[in-house]
Parts: sequence; structure tokens; C-alpha cells
Amino acid sequence: MKKRKYPLLILLCCLIAPVAGFSQYFYFYTNPLAFGTQISRYTSGYSYIVNVNATYTGLAPLYGDNGNKIKDTMVTNRLSSIKGVGYILGVTMPITRTGRRSSIDVSLDFMLNAYAFEHINPGIKSDGKLYSSLFSNGATSITTQYALPVSIDFKFGSDAIAVRTTRFGGAIGAGMLSQYQVTDYTGISFGELGNKAVFSATPFVKAEFSVYLFFCFRVKAFYSMGDIDLFEEKTITTTPGRYTTSKLTTNNSLVISLTTLPFSFLWYAERRSHGWWDDFETERPWR
Repeated sequence: MKKRKYPLLILLCCLIAPVAGFSQYFYFYTNPLAFGTQISRYTSGYSYIVNVNATYTGLAPLYGDNGNKIKDTMVTNRLSSIKGVGYILGVTMPITRTGRRSSIDVSLDFMLNAYAFEHINPGIKSDGKLYSSLFSNGATSITTQYALPVSIDFKFGSDAIAVRTTRFGGAIGAGMLSQYQVTDYTGISFGELGNKAVFSATPFVKAEFSVYLFFCFRVKAFYSMGDIDLFEEKTITTTPGRYTTSKLTTNNSLVISLTTLPFSFLWYAERRSHGWWDDFETERPWR
């Protein structure tokens, strides 16, 4: 029995040894929120909506060989957004340092994005092929998104230690994205739809790369997951008491942002020998 304990003991030593080796660097800040008042930690910039994947399940017009509409039929279409841009404003607040040039931070951003879908429910023929006509291209939609992503990040490099002479930095993180989306639809086969608003929260992961060139420039990539129904519409059929449901559901999205920290020139010129964390809280707290 004793021999069986040795592998477990070795495994525990392997897990604890790295933590013990870095224990000299660990330091938890007593008031992380105080960093939220420091302008050198704020970032702003613009976003590009690379892609929003969605699924439309609902009605689409069915046409005969002669081009006459026969009826509305149920379809399932996979969609990708055609374009999208946005604005982002954010701040990072360190919780603890994890090394000489790394830290764990809380990131809080505000995002205002807009993206569109075309040909949501184009007309089809009885053989399942698309009916080529200017009058059967399907619905279009434009969605305005107000988002508040909050994440826990592992940062390293210039971004983590707020030093100008450390040129490069990066981060990885994960969190929750709360969002309020308003979508305007036109051209649905069974009539016009007005604005539809929905509130939701989905998980996301992120990655960042930063470089200091007079200011700190940062490229962020957000990938969010989770189904969100942008709209759901019920239509009564010719059979009394029965109806069909048409809805557009987003499945995931990828957003890339190019931002700058406009006040990063206030960062330290070099890392102090006794540690940037002491400087930040004692010598120059305004940074």
C-alpha cells in the first residue's frame, strides 16, 4: 500500500513546485477598483465584425416551374453576416501579479456594433433549388448590438507591467458577454416585421497582442458562443388552431478590434529594480 502512495506524492510535488517557485512574485491588490480611475489603463478603438453565424428556421416562398408562387414552406438556412463595424471602450484592473512581467486582470469593455444579414429566406423551387428572381431574394436584417464583455485575463509584457520600454505584450482570457440587440427586418415572405429587441448573455474567449510605439496599440479578438434568437414570429396557418414559427438564431461570432491606450505615455520609462507593483501603489499611484 505504501508503494502506491509514491506516484501520488510525486504528482503533488510536480504541481506544487511551479507555484512555490513563483510565490515570490504573487501579490494581491487590496483595492483593484482604484485602477479604474487611472486614465493610462483606458483603451478605445474600432471593431470589425469578421463573422456572425446564424440559422434561419421558418417560412420561405415556394415557386413553381412557371415562376408563380405556390405557397410558403418551411426551410432551414445557414447564414453568415455580410458586414459589420463597431466601437469599443474599455479598462483593465489588475487583481494580482503573477511574475515580473505578468498579471491577472479584470477587463471591462463596452462595445457598440452593427451587422447585417441578407437573403435570409430566399425563394426556392419545388426541386429545392433557389428561385433566381429580384422578387425572391428573401429578407434582410440590420442588428445593433450593445455589449458589455467582462473577463478574467492573464496578461504579460508591456500591458501587464505598464512599462514603455517593454515593447510587446499579450493576453488571453475568458468571460461573459451581456448584450442587448435590436434588429430591424424587412422582406419576410409573410409580411413586414418591425424592430425586435432581445437581451442575452453568452460566454466568450479572447486573445490580445499589444505593441508600444509612442502609444500602446492593441489588437483584440473576441469569439463568443451560444444561441440567441434575434426574432421569433408565429404565423397562423389555414388550419384553425395551428401555426408555424419562424426565427433567426445567431450561433457564434468573431470580432476583431484595433485599439489604442491614448494615455499610455504615462507608463513608466523602465521597470524598477524592486518591482513595478511597489511603484504603482506607493510612489506614483496616479499612473
